[in-house]
Amino acid sequence: MLDKEKLDGVSITTPTHGRVLPCIHACQANIDIYAEKPVTLTIAEGQALMKAVKKHDRVFQAGTQARSIARNSWAVQQIRSGALGKLTKVLAPNFDGPVDYRPADSTIAAPANMNWDLWCNQAPLFTYDSTISAGLEKGWAPYREFDGGGDRWGMTGFGTHAFDQILWALGKDTESPVEAWPNKPGDKKTGVTMRFADGLEIEVLDEPYKGPAFGGIFVGTEGKMEINRDVIRTNPVEIVEKMPARTSGHEGGINHVQNWIDCIRTREVTRCPVEIAHRQSVNCHIITVVRELGRKMRYDAIDDRFIDDEEANRHPSVVRSRRKPYELPSAV
Repeated sequence: MLDKEKLDGVSITTPTHGRVLPCIHACQANIDIYAEKPVTLTIAEGQALMKAVKKHDRVFQAGTQARSIARNSWAVQQIRSGALGKLTKVLAPNFDGPVDYRPADSTIAAPANMNWDLWCNQAPLFTYDSTISAGLEKGWAPYREFDGGGDRWGMTGFGTHAFDQILWALGKDTESPVEAWPNKPGDKKTGVTMRFADGLEIEVLDEPYKGPAFGGIFVGTEGKMEINRDVIRTNPVEIVEKMPARTSGHEGGINHVQNWIDCIRTREVTRCPVEIAHRQSVNCHIITVVRELGRKMRYDAIDDRFIDDEEANRHPSVVRSRRKPYELPSAV
């Protein structure tokens, strides 16, 4: 397709484990990209993708579409302008992390019209398993080999939406915490506390799937605000009196794609460029690594490495080998 068609842009909606390679191929073909989230499976993949987008000067938009919803944009501006006073607490929802995949005990062949090898992509060539490839209910999402965990889309899938809104509101959408620690060491579903360079802390709730799945809770000296997708709640309620009216449930998706198309024409930066998309995923990966290894860690967001912790830097959420012929290009 890249060779034969004269394309301006591509929308890449593969499962997470198969996404970064076609993104890089599109960069190399000088084609602009709209990629679903999480845009990559590991921190190392995100670094490679950022390098490719920059080298080939591509317009990139990640699919965290709440950035293109009027109510969400309004809420972010209220927090940034001090409507809640000085922030004293920021709470983030918790999602299940990944579990290791157990291959199906089956000799059923893949359908004739399906390239199972390509579907497995960088992961091992497992026995065909229709329950993961069909994308139904749980699908591939719970498994480390393909995604970031959860009953449907877990820590990296839903988490990228939540951290997108939280970090956007805080003006930290290209930052990662300098420290993070599990609230209950040894519990792989525990919440995690993340401290940023300016001392601000984000607390991931202990109970999974509680609170606003697509945002967070902000507590200040003058009020409290809960941001979700196109749903904003405040205490006191007077804060939301000037909030824009709620629109169609498809507003975010339509406006987000339109923003990408507009930026293809103007060559301006999109609302969610690759650097922000990468940081959304990195912060979710930090949570997974911290609670799986069960200890406090320090993080260097410039080099995207845990400080003085090589076990953490070898974690599969950080880097992993890829099966041939699905390696990333040696030169992006």
